[in-house]
Amino acid sequence: MMQATLVALYGDKPDDLHAFLSDSQDRVAELLGPRFRKYDIAQIHGTIVGLERDEDEPQRLLNRNFRTRRDVRIQMDLAGVVKFLRDGSYVPFQLQIGGFQDRDYPFVSRGARPYHRSFSIQERNVVVMGWPLRGLPVAGPPSSPAALNRESRLYPPTLDSIRRGAQAYGVLHSYHAKPEDTDNDYFFRIGIVDDPNSVDPLLKTRVQETMRELMAAMPPLVVEVGLPDLYVVFYDSEELPLSSTAAHALDNENLDQDFLRKGYT
Repeated sequence: MMQATLVALYGDKPDDLHAFLSDSQDRVAELLGPRFRKYDIAQIHGTIVGLERDEDEPQRLLNRNFRTRRDVRIQMDLAGVVKFLRDGSYVPFQLQIGGFQDRDYPFVSRGARPYHRSFSIQERNVVVMGWPLRGLPVAGPPSSPAALNRESRLYPPTLDSIRRGAQAYGVLHSYHAKPEDTDNDYFFRIGIVDDPNSVDPLLKTRVQETMRELMAAMPPLVVEVGLPDLYVVFYDSEELPLSSTAAHALDNENLDQDFLRKGYT
């Protein structure tokens, strides 16, 4: 059954992001060998918020996450979500990928430092993460409470705010199961480990530590995300292969409720 989600940076990538992703894939492949299956660079994406419909009543476009996470049945206002992002103050925004040292920052991700969350192998998924940024990251740890306060302003909760705002349109982010939950991560897979049980735990640890160190040592990669970089995509495989996925950028004026509803069929 066709499903939908709202993603960023699907398809063509800025040159510096493309180069980073390709290099990261090559390094992981060197360490894991043929067990690692690279994604096509174009299919790599970060989910902003899921637009999946409840499979039990697909024609009503009830939001699957609201039903499964909170036992609430609510119809999605898809055009409302698009308008919210077009007219609101959250887009455009910046993302920082890499350049996070093994130190405390003004935020954590799932209770961990961004250094540790910047790269991980989560079951089958080989994952890179970034976070919203405002301005330019500082080179070293803050030297005073005032400097720490200035650094905290560099990392706004943009993604969490977008995801929380989508609830007003019947769309619940999968990591907002409880009202107090937060998720400001830009999470994207660069490939899959087809047989994760075949990876020795020591090798997995070595891959993660190697990639985290490499990402910490690189200059921060700052990526601009505007309306043309945000897509409603309709898919039948959650890996979003280009051959079976239809992507519509948010600057497309045709994205009204009827158009988006038809995308599920």
